[in-house]
Formats: sequence, structure tokens, C-alpha cells
Amino acid sequence: MDILKILIKNILNTVKKNFTFSKMVLKVRKCPYCDNINLAIRIDIKTNEKWIECPSCLARGPKDFSAVTAIRKWGIIAHGSGEMAKLAK
Repeated sequence: MDILKILIKNILNTVKKNFTFSKMVLKVRKCPYCDNINLAIRIDIKTNEKWIECPSCLARGPKDFSAVTAIRKWGIIAHGSGEMAKLAK
């Protein structure tokens, strides 16, 4: 199986174990720097940490072992002050 498919499957399994989709909708906020809405979830294969990254301007959100938490942290940065957004880089 392709490594990308394995990683995506692992993320989805983690999310399924921790959340009920009927009660929760995850929304990834647009990039606070360039307003790009096509963001990527990146995974460090060595540490299994995940983060949100903007492929347009390469802004990065905080890393976390949970993809859901990484999305939430990105949301705080994207919705927060400019100072918080600078921490994501």
C-alpha cells in the first residue's frame, strides 16, 4: 500500500476513535497570510506529528500528534491576532 494512503488511513482512524462525526464538523480556516483556502495536513514520518501548511505561502501551524488538535491550533492562529499567526511560521 502506498505510504500516503497508510498515513491518511491512520489519521482517519485516529479521528474516528476520538470524535463522533454526527456531533462535530471540522473546518480548517483559510491562511491568515495569503487567504488561500486549499491547505494541506503535513505529517512528520519520524515523529508522527501533524500540522497544517499553506502550499501557497508555506505558512505552518503548530505541530501536534493529533491531526484534529493540529487543525484546532491552526484555527486559533488563523482567527487570532497577528502575533499568534507569527508563531506558526
